[in-house]
Amino acid sequence: MKLNRKPKVLVLTNMIKSVIVWNNEEAFSSIGIKQAICQLNKEANMFAFLAFVLLVAVGLFAFGIWYLVKSFRQIPQQERWVVEFLGRYAGVRGPGPVFVLHWLERVSDGKKVSILERSLPLFEGEKIDFQDGTSSVDATAYIVVKDNPADIWRSVYTVVNLEPWAESMIENALRPLFHGKTIDQALAMRGDLLTQLTAQISPQALSDLVALLAEKGLELRRAPLEDVDLPPDVIAARQLPLQAQKALDAAVIDAARRAVTIFGTVDELRKRLEATGQYSATEAKDLSVELWKFLQAVDSKRLVYGASGFDQLISALGLLLPGGKTTP
Repeated sequence: MKLNRKPKVLVLTNMIKSVIVWNNEEAFSSIGIKQAICQLNKEANMFAFLAFVLLVAVGLFAFGIWYLVKSFRQIPQQERWVVEFLGRYAGVRGPGPVFVLHWLERVSDGKKVSILERSLPLFEGEKIDFQDGTSSVDATAYIVVKDNPADIWRSVYTVVNLEPWAESMIENALRPLFHGKTIDQALAMRGDLLTQLTAQISPQALSDLVALLAEKGLELRRAPLEDVDLPPDVIAARQLPLQAQKALDAAVIDAARRAVTIFGTVDELRKRLEATGQYSATEAKDLSVELWKFLQAVDSKRLVYGASGFDQLISALGLLLPGGKTTP
């Protein structure tokens, strides 16, 4: 009986040992799987983090390129830009390529300052009272904004409408030039009014005007008076002497031509002058020579008014011609 029990105990012991070993191997294998899963999760998280960082970096790079492109500006040679950073003055830029920070810096149209010379029409639509009538004048002032940051700042921030203000100041300074003048005197002033202001008013008046404009960053170059626009009644009145002179010219030329036809020689002229009883023989002789020259000059359209003895020749011609008249 003892011999039969031992094998059974051994078999049971071996079975228990095998179960214990199998359970340990299963436990060890389950621990390895968990570690592998944890490692994979760590690697996946690291990859996702690196991908996110790369995506952010690419986005920031693209945004930086876009921002630089939007901030890049090219300022023309004749312009200067007044830049404001978040609404506060930040400086004057230009000309050439510059950066104006997008969203942060701003340049409005009113702050793009041209340094080219500007022309301002003066006394436009204004009637000026002269001693002999009322008329308007055509004058122009030429100004320029000085090309330095301080003067450009003054031209932008010290006055709302720069050109109308400058036009008004220049007109106020030049208006006394026309007080007490006649229209003819105003016409004689055609040229630079700044020179006239110094000569007729005072050098201080011009200095005050230049200093006033300089406070706004402006330089006054010149202010020429081009013309005086005469009213229609003044123009008509000025045409009357010209029309009368033209009528006189026509009458004298007609009389001279008739005289040349009637009197063929100088001797005939002398005899006719003596026959009038107004001249002596010597006077008639001298006058006939001069009168003949005069008639030839008129006939050839070389008549010169104001020559010596002109009125005497016309009077003699009136005595000789039928009707005794040489003027209308």
